[in-house]
Amino acid sequence: LFKSCFTQKKEIIDVLENNTFSARYDNLIPGSQKVQLSFFSERKCRIEGFIEIIAIKNNEKKKIIFEPRNHNQMNFALKEFQSNAKQGAALFAVCRGKMSEGIDFSDDYARCVSVIGVPFPNLNDIKVVIHKQWLEKKKHGSGSRWYVETAIRAVNQAIGRAIRHKDDYAAIILFDQRYEGFKNLISKWIRPSIHVGK
Repeated sequence: LFKSCFTQKKEIIDVLENNTFSARYDNLIPGSQKVQLSFFSERKCRIEGFIEIIAIKNNEKKKIIFEPRNHNQMNFALKEFQSNAKQGAALFAVCRGKMSEGIDFSDDYARCVSVIGVPFPNLNDIKVVIHKQWLEKKKHGSGSRWYVETAIRAVNQAIGRAIRHKDDYAAIILFDQRYEGFKNLISKWIRPSIHVGK
């Protein structure tokens, strides 16, 4: 767990551009890694530019793949990642996206999962607002609790895709200090191994 706080999309993108955390860890990770973003960026070109920088820093040792927003391109992107995974690849995916839930990334398909930010439901979504307000009316605090639990459930789903059997292993890196307050919601099997970095 790294002590930063990303409350805005711009902050996350700026950190991606100005921080080479993936480039540093990429050389230490056997097999492939998965980087979970908490949103689909409307400034995707900036992130893609950052990804190109990672590739250069790694001397293009690992293939960099970004989860497509277009579902028609999803299978192609997944196959591209799987075909490069054994020699090493990095997949940038979005929490609650198709590549974060329902697809296994066991063994060398994901030896590291990095989660950047907390994937809270979008408060600009009227369905989210109405459901949160409805819960608050039933019991004070239940709307806020649902809001946080929904976000951490998405995180647990994403990181749970990487460790699929008793002999499997992966490093889990959470880039947001708010996870310190959500430890009791993180999957039980991870909690004893949580350490706070700088």
